[in-house]
Amino acid sequence: MKTFAAIGLQKTSSSSSSSSSSSLSSDSSVPSETSSLSLSTGELLEIQATQLKWQERRSRDQGFWAAMMNTRKEAAAFREQQQLRRQKRTEKRRACRDDVRKANRDTVTTVTFTCFRATLTMDLEMLRKEKQFVETMAGPVESTKKTALFHIGNLMDAISTVIQAMDVGVYDSKEGLEEAKRNLGITYNVQRSLAMSHLRVDRARTWVIHLMVRLDDIRVGNTPPPPLVTEKIEAAIACLEEQEAVLKTLLQEEEQNELITGFRQVQSDVKFCNDLALAAKTLNTEIEQAEAENSDSYK
Repeated sequence: MKTFAAIGLQKTSSSSSSSSSSSLSSDSSVPSETSSLSLSTGELLEIQATQLKWQERRSRDQGFWAAMMNTRKEAAAFREQQQLRRQKRTEKRRACRDDVRKANRDTVTTVTFTCFRATLTMDLEMLRKEKQFVETMAGPVESTKKTALFHIGNLMDAISTVIQAMDVGVYDSKEGLEEAKRNLGITYNVQRSLAMSHLRVDRARTWVIHLMVRLDDIRVGNTPPPPLVTEKIEAAIACLEEQEAVLKTLLQEEEQNELITGFRQVQSDVKFCNDLALAAKTLNTEIEQAEAENSDSYK
């Protein structure tokens, strides 16, 4: 009774995955002709809606694990290098503040321009790397990814325009430069930050769906688990369904602070759902061991 090939965020074997990808949840199975006659229209519609929901989940999960595994090294390298780039930018800004503070009245504008251009160039490089990362990110749906890429591109274009304007002498005062800096933040970076938050939420939703599908594979597999284990699996799936619904709602949130707060709460709640899944695995292991011991005692 090896029903738990995987649990948590681990991947089942390729043969199990391929065979289960076309199967449906037991909750979403099509009722027989006999049972259909005893069901109301509302009950039939509910069954069909559940069936469609699981089909959509399986469709979204299709290929996710392979894509995530194929890009995991690049993703880890991006995060590590991006953190180093942030540190260098912070150091540059700190050095610039010191340079501006030490500058006299005749040189302060030139020093400010030089520092601002240098940090903008660093920002541009970080955005280029971020764009490359988003393009290959596994998990988010294409529309969410395109929105993030659009706002990254807008900010990159705006920064490039400011740099070019500085090079040809469009800005002739520190105040004009400060206004350009505020415009970059308010008009472009706010939208980019929101789009990137939506991207992370959407990726998390795919992770949740992936875990739900893996659990459902066990629940409706060729060798169903014992009733007590099935009960715990269904509790874990129900828990994850709630978090999936919250994540879907967060994708419509336009207030960054509210979005971040809600996302952090989901991340915490998903850990509880994962604990339920692990409890199902533990119980299943205990039952398997007990059955094996009983079998050995009769030999």
